[in-house]
Amino acid sequence: MDVHGGKYGTGGIVYASLGLKPTEAIQKYIIDKDSYSELISFEILNQYTGDFIIRNVFDDMPDLSGDAIWNALPAVQNNRIIDIDFGFSYYSDIYSAAAQIKYVTEALLRAVE
Repeated sequence: MDVHGGKYGTGGIVYASLGLKPTEAIQKYIIDKDSYSELISFEILNQYTGDFIIRNVFDDMPDLSGDAIWNALPAVQNNRIIDIDFGFSYYSDIYSAAAQIKYVTEALLRAVE
C-alpha cells in the first residue's frame, strides 16, 4: 500500500496548504526522508493513519469493508474516511490544487458535524 507525504497530490494539499499535522510515522519515514510516498505493508497501516484517512479511489480497487485490519482503524470506526478520485488528486497545478483544497476542506467539515 502506498502512503503519501507532503510532496505528492493530496498529501501536499493536506500538509502544506491546510497545515494538518502528519502522523509520527508519515513525518519520520516519508516527509523527513524527502520522499513522495512509501510502500508499506498493510499490516502496519495503523502506524501511519491518524484521525482521518484520505484515500485515492479508482476503478477496481479492493473492497476493504470486510478486512479486520482496515476495520480496526479508528478513522474507519469513526467514519472519517475521505475518498478522492485518483485522477482528481494526481495533478498539482493551481486550478487542481484549489479544487482539492475546497474538496478536502468540505469533506473534513462534513466528517466532524
